Amino acid sequence: MGRNRSLEEIQKDIRTLTRVPSEFIHAKLDELAEEVGELAKPNWIPCSERLAEDAVICYSKEGDMLIGFLEKSETGYIACDDDGTTLHNCVAWTPLPEPYKGE
Repeated sequence: MGRNRSLEEIQKDIRTLTRVPSEFIHAKLDELAEEVGELAKPNWIPCSERLAEDAVICYSKEGDMLIGFLEKSETGYIACDDDGTTLHNCVAWTPLPEPYKGE
């Protein structure tokens, strides 16, 4: 898709479907499902592009992940968590999701 619409725009499209002939509904629902799926994917940012200022999810070239703080070292990028665990060879990071607020 690649249109980067907001969740509100997608929800408006869903409400519009109640007024559309049924032959178009399935195609539009498939399109909307794809857009929602894209919104749910994390946006990974290469460490070489910029470093995060807060705790983030860090990803290493070995495929490991750690929630921690990212920093540049002599050998590349390293993530460290509050317990002192480190993850070397970090290549990308993504912000943490919003905290759970309950129902």
